[in-house]
Amino acid sequence: MQRNILIESENARAVVASYRAPPRGQRLNNAPLVIMPYGLQKTHEHTPAFFSNISEKLEDLGLTSLLYDYHEQQQETPTEQKLCCKKVTGDLNTLFIWARENNFNEVAFITEGLGAPLLFINLPKNAVFTILLWPVLNMEEFAKNQTVASQANTDIPDELCLSKKFFEEMKKHNLRTALKNVHTPTLILQGQKDNIIPPIHLEEARAHLMAPRLDITTFEDGQHGLAFPKHKKACLQHISNFVKKYAQDDSDRTELFRI
Repeated sequence: MQRNILIESENARAVVASYRAPPRGQRLNNAPLVIMPYGLQKTHEHTPAFFSNISEKLEDLGLTSLLYDYHEQQQETPTEQKLCCKKVTGDLNTLFIWARENNFNEVAFITEGLGAPLLFINLPKNAVFTILLWPVLNMEEFAKNQTVASQANTDIPDELCLSKKFFEEMKKHNLRTALKNVHTPTLILQGQKDNIIPPIHLEEARAHLMAPRLDITTFEDGQHGLAFPKHKKACLQHISNFVKKYAQDDSDRTELFRI
């Protein structure tokens, strides 16, 4: 069952999210709430539908999810169209608080692109697994690529280009330190031919991400967004297998981490 919900935040902002839960009798016991924020940079038209497909798959597996589009929340006034880290972090914390108030003792995350560094910088202690799609893990490299892309293509709308202020705010955080403090099993899915977030970002994960389990799957002919039907199908299967392994009771998950 899916429905839109309105979550009031501490700063009087209203956060809109899509809540999807299986029927009570089909819910996995003690399963975490899967929070799925996306859209920090709207670079692929298929991303919303892809995340909706993942949410449907989670429902089939007995998990509840909260789907949240960052980009839609930012279009408040012409002067606030550019994303800022403080607002994004505030929205994340609002989702964390909502989960706790609705009796979800644990959470899990599926995010993409720039959602990865924002998540790792703000990763809560009760997170049990993380799934990243084409993650940004090297901010300097990504900022450089964004500058080149915007200069080469004057047709890119302003709202799709992140402001310099956003990158300056991100640089204040030590992402490598955040990666070393990650305590959740992590799955990464990436296209080898992604020209927006190239596979070079995966080197940061291999070198610095200290997750108890790290699974990286790349698709040789995969482009940004992994929008080809064969890639989406394969991604859903990888996500399903990963979730089945780690969305379990605390006792079962403890045994998995010992393997």
